[in-house]
Amino acid sequence: MRVCLAGENLDWIGQRSTCVAVALPTRVRGVATAPAGGYEPLQDLTWDHVSSSIDETHRPAPTVSIEQSAPPASGLATSSALTMCLLQVQCELVSAGSLPRADVIQLAYELERRVTRGGGMDHLCIGLGGVLLFDGRDHGLPEIIDRACWPEDWHFVVVDSGIPKHTPTRIADVRRRLAARDPALFRYIELADRCAANIWEAIGDRRLNEVCELLDDAHGTMRDHQGSSTRHLERLRSALLDGGCAGVKLTGAGGGGALFTISTKEMAPGLAKDLRATLQAQGLPGRVLVAAADSKGLRPSGSDQGSASSSAASREPGA
Repeated sequence: MRVCLAGENLDWIGQRSTCVAVALPTRVRGVATAPAGGYEPLQDLTWDHVSSSIDETHRPAPTVSIEQSAPPASGLATSSALTMCLLQVQCELVSAGSLPRADVIQLAYELERRVTRGGGMDHLCIGLGGVLLFDGRDHGLPEIIDRACWPEDWHFVVVDSGIPKHTPTRIADVRRRLAARDPALFRYIELADRCAANIWEAIGDRRLNEVCELLDDAHGTMRDHQGSSTRHLERLRSALLDGGCAGVKLTGAGGGGALFTISTKEMAPGLAKDLRATLQAQGLPGRVLVAAADSKGLRPSGSDQGSASSSAASREPGA
């Protein structure tokens, strides 16, 4: 999956955003009988492309099992991760060969854009791994300004709010406000861009306390100028801060989804335990997950680990 540290929507509006891949994996496997799972719309979306590319538009989609570590619609790019996995596995199951990593990234972005009209930070971050600084654009994948390794001793504590977000609706609202030249939205763009750059510098200098402070700033910018938060999310966030988090931010399009904080690897399990107790005491639902960052990105099952059709997809962290 991925978390956005700062700059939601800036991957398609323009300006900078900072994201990091998180080791909460999605797995897709071919099976004899498909289990029920509610993933049919995404399977149809990817299969329409795969089947048309091999001239078998009337062939039924291969049956697959799907496992996701993170809750769907949690703002962690679960849909993007699943779209990328489905593209790979469906191609392989019909003997169309393995897709290079860069092609999976590009195709998943193009397919999802038909539905959401969003940007490509999710696909690049999940596909490449590590922490990335982007420069957004409305057409095409955002430019990768820089890419690096996330500090190994920093872990994520992710709390699902239990309220799903709906990305197409949220993006459509932001696009309306952008067309109307809403001053609050333009203030968000200015502040979020600056916060993304500041977080990138703090990560490079390994200043965890400053990163957590900037997460709070980024969340406040989303809440106050973009309207991404809700009363329930703010109540949940206050409980997490009371439970010991140094900084808490919503990730994703908003209106629901997951909140997260960053802690040292040593302290993360204890913090997660404390947060579960705090949420239970306040009668608040919230699944708490601890995860490391992911440095490798998408794992093609074939031998081709991504003979990239773009230079970005061939870069190693820190290159």
